[in-house]
Amino acid sequence: MHHFQLGQYKGMKIAPQPTPTETELENAVIQSVLKMLNEWSKDNIVVEEGDEVAVSIFATCDGLAVSELCSSYLKYKVGDPMMFGQFKNVIGKKKADRFQMMIDIPHNSPLQHVAGKKAEFLATVLEVWPSKQLEVTDAIIHEMDPEVPDLKTLKEKIRKSLIAESQQTIAENNLQTILDTIIESSTYELDEEMLAATTKQVINNALKDYEIIKNQNANTPFGSSEADEYFYEDCAVFAKQQLLLSLAFTELARVENICISDEEAELGRKQVLEGIQGDQQMFEKLFPTPELLKESLLHEKIVKHLFEWNIGDN
Repeated sequence: MHHFQLGQYKGMKIAPQPTPTETELENAVIQSVLKMLNEWSKDNIVVEEGDEVAVSIFATCDGLAVSELCSSYLKYKVGDPMMFGQFKNVIGKKKADRFQMMIDIPHNSPLQHVAGKKAEFLATVLEVWPSKQLEVTDAIIHEMDPEVPDLKTLKEKIRKSLIAESQQTIAENNLQTILDTIIESSTYELDEEMLAATTKQVINNALKDYEIIKNQNANTPFGSSEADEYFYEDCAVFAKQQLLLSLAFTELARVENICISDEEAELGRKQVLEGIQGDQQMFEKLFPTPELLKESLLHEKIVKHLFEWNIGDN
C-alpha cells in the first residue's frame, strides 16, 4: 500500500509568466498569414516562368516505356536554359495537373534504342515554389478559407487563436511548477507491486500507440536496444509521476474536503457534451463511467484552487 504525506501546496507566490506584447502578437499574426499563404500557393497558384517545380515523368517511345527517361521526382526552374524548351509546358499548370512533352532525342544519345527518335513525356506536377511573393488580397484570403471574408477577419481569428494558445501554455507551465513543488516537498513510500502494475499498464498503452505510429511510418527507431532501453526508462518515470500526482490529488481532496456534487457532475456533463456538439458516442468514449467524469471534474476543481492559492500574491 502507498504512503503519501502531502507537502507544501499553498502560498508558493508563483509569478505569472508574461503574456505576449502587442508587437509580438502582431508579428506572430503576420508570420502565420504568410505561412498559410505560402502553403496554399504551393497547391493553388498556377506555374509561371521563373518558378521552381517538381514533377514526376513517365516517358514512352514507339509505344514502349523508357525507364531510363522516367523519374519519380524531378525538380527544375521553369525557363532553365539547361532544360529542353518543352519543359515550359508546365506554365499555367498547378499541383496535380498533368502536361505532355514531345521531345526529339538527340542522335548521339547514349540510349541507342531511342536515339534520333521522338519520345513522349507525360509529367505530373508534384510541388510548386513560386518565385514571387504572392500579394495578400481579400479575394485570396477568402479562397484560402471560405469562412473568412477578408484579411482583417483572418488576422483577428489568428490573433484570438495565438492568445488562447499562449494562455494555455502559460497555465500549463504554472501548473507544472506548482505540481513539481508539491511532489518535491512531499514524503512518500510507493508500493512496489502497485508501481510495477502501473508501469506495465503505461508500457502496454505506449506500445499500442507505437503500433499505430509504426503502421503510418515504417522508419521508426523503436526496436534497437538503445531505443528500447530509453522507451522502458521513460515509461517507468512517467508511471511514477502519474502515480504520485494521483496520490497528491487524492490527498488534496481529503485535506481540503474538495468533492464533486451530483449537481456539479450534471453541469459538467452538459458542458462536455456542448463542447463536442452533443456527440454522445464520443462522450461515452471519453467517460465510460460516471466515476471517471467525476474524477476529471474533481481534478479540474483542485487545479482551480491550486492557482488561487499559489499564483501571484495570494
